[in-house]
Amino acid sequence: MWRQALRVQHLLFYALLASAIFTLALWLGRAAQPLVELQDWQVRLLDPLADARLRLVTLQEVQAGQLWLQAGQPQARLLWRAEQAGWRLQAELQWSASWAERLQPVLAGMAADAEQALTGEWPVQWAELPVSSLSLQPLHSVSAEQLAASLGKPRLRLELSEGLAWVYPQWALTAQLVDEQVQGLLAQPRRSWREQPL
Repeated sequence: MWRQALRVQHLLFYALLASAIFTLALWLGRAAQPLVELQDWQVRLLDPLADARLRLVTLQEVQAGQLWLQAGQPQARLLWRAEQAGWRLQAELQWSASWAERLQPVLAGMAADAEQALTGEWPVQWAELPVSSLSLQPLHSVSAEQLAASLGKPRLRLELSEGLAWVYPQWALTAQLVDEQVQGLLAQPRRSWREQPL
C-alpha cells in the first residue's frame, strides 16, 4: 500500500516539476515587443541625422515643437523641444554667426544660464537649419530588451560609473541604461564622431 502511495507522490512531484519547467520556459522565451515610435524615428530622424541631413523642418513634420534660445558661455544654443508617444525630444540646431547676431538683442537681456521660448512666427529660413544632436528621453519605463527589439543589439557596450552605455555607430547613437532601463538616447551626425579627438 505504501508503495502505491509513494508512486502517486512521485507522479505528483514530476507533474509539478514539469509544469514549473514549462512555465519558466514560456517566461524566458517571451520576446520583448519593439517600440513602434523608435522604429519610425529610426527611418525619419536617426538615419538622416547620421548622414547630417536632418533639418528643423523634418522635426516639425514628425512632431510640432517649440524653439528655445538658451544663453550660455561661450555661445548661446538654439534648441527644439517636443513630446511625442511618451518621449521627450530635444534637438540642438546649428546656426550661423549671422543668426547669432540677429538674436543678440534677445540674448543681451537674458541671464548667463537662462533660456527663453521663441514664440510667434519663425523665419522661413530656419526650416533648413541642420540638427547637430538629438536626445530622446523616455517618460515611461523602457527596458533594455525593448530597445534591442527596436534598434537591434548594440555593437559596443561600455560600463559607466552608473549603468551601461550601448553604442550604435551606424547612427552615432549612444543609449544610457541603468538597471536594464533606458535613461536616454543621444544621436549625432556620424562625422561628429570622426572629428572627436582621441
